[in-house]
Amino acid sequence: MTDQKAGERRRPAPDEQPERRPQRNGARNGSRNDGRRRVSAIGAARRAGESLQALIGRRVEGVVEVSREDDGWLVAVEVLELERVPNTNDVLGVYEVELDPYGALQGYRRRNRYVRGSSDTD
Repeated sequence: MTDQKAGERRRPAPDEQPERRPQRNGARNGSRNDGRRRVSAIGAARRAGESLQALIGRRVEGVVEVSREDDGWLVAVEVLELERVPNTNDVLGVYEVELDPYGALQGYRRRNRYVRGSSDTD
């Protein structure tokens, strides 16, 4: 069962908002989006974590950075690379994941590795 009444449209989630561009003379800006929706920062973070986990088969610990780029999103994702006992000795990696404006994976690379319990001395 749903709480939605007959004829009512479901409101899209924040990460599913349609792309909005100014119209000129009744036409779009000259580029097509093929009906896809641009993702928000939350959507980009979610998709980056899911895509990376599926590709490398390691558990995602969290997203540590999200930034909007001209051609999409750049998301830094923290991944558990080697589990140890005690867990303060776990080896973590930070991966940089590139997404297009619609949340599709464009590429990824490992930025660095470190032991969970080590102090950050930047």
